[in-house]
Amino acid sequence: MLLAGHLGAKHGWGEFEQAMEWCARHLEEVEGLEYTIRDMEEIETASPDVARWHHELAYEAGPWAVAFAISRSPSRSISRHFRTFYPLVDQVGWKAALCEYSDMENIDAFYSGFESFMQRPLADRLAVLDALKD
Repeated sequence: MLLAGHLGAKHGWGEFEQAMEWCARHLEEVEGLEYTIRDMEEIETASPDVARWHHELAYEAGPWAVAFAISRSPSRSISRHFRTFYPLVDQVGWKAALCEYSDMENIDAFYSGFESFMQRPLADRLAVLDALKD
């Protein structure tokens, strides 16, 4: 969703920040969601209680997790993310790649940082999006 929104906005097909804001607002308004992306690393291994929230965790919180990771990367660039991160995943696996890419000590530090990020006011999170480079 993050890449699709970014590319769509570049080509005049939609508003990237508006789509991300919608995701954030929906996450804030949904009732009963007491899980985070930490609870559902993979849908195949998620419990039924967690899997029930697949859409919210993967498609609404997920793009924000990617934006958070990019904001912590050396380049802070959306386009560089896809050229840098995914080859790294092939080399070391997704958890190690995420930690290395976002300069986090371990996956728990990433999740904790992301959860704190998501507690910040929406305006602050949207400002992080504005600070990301193409």
